[in-house]
Amino acid sequence: EEFILMDSDQNTNTNSGLLLYRGGTVCDDSFDQNAADALCSVLGFSGVNSGYTSGGSVLEDFRAGRRITLDDVTCGSSDWDDCTYSTSHNCAHSEDIFLQCGETSDESDETEQGFRLVNEQGETPQPGEWALLLYNGGTVCDDDFGLTEA
Repeated sequence: EEFILMDSDQNTNTNSGLLLYRGGTVCDDSFDQNAADALCSVLGFSGVNSGYTSGGSVLEDFRAGRRITLDDVTCGSSDWDDCTYSTSHNCAHSEDIFLQCGETSDESDETEQGFRLVNEQGETPQPGEWALLLYNGGTVCDDDFGLTEA
């Protein structure tokens, strides 16, 4: 398989975790919501409720032993055929992508409404753990986001 997701226990039968391409990691340069949605679709998920983050300490030793095999993923839409990428990189493993995909394409297409926090595994974070803010299943942009908004 070209793309797989690996959770913190190194299981690959999951809808969230470290994004791997041909056994190596994927860099976050140019990666955006379109790329997350496109790759979730490639992985067999609907792309609904998808999200992504990068870095963190999850699977740090595993990641350090891998090559970075994909960089500069740029997608004009949520269709992988509308994406470009590079197999050379200018990245460090602190830029590795963690992807959270929604339900499989054949499951319900109900979306979670409102705000929600998820950790790098797409689960409810523990107190003090870094988390990604989602709204109606999508990520929240940090432009002009400050303490008042938090």
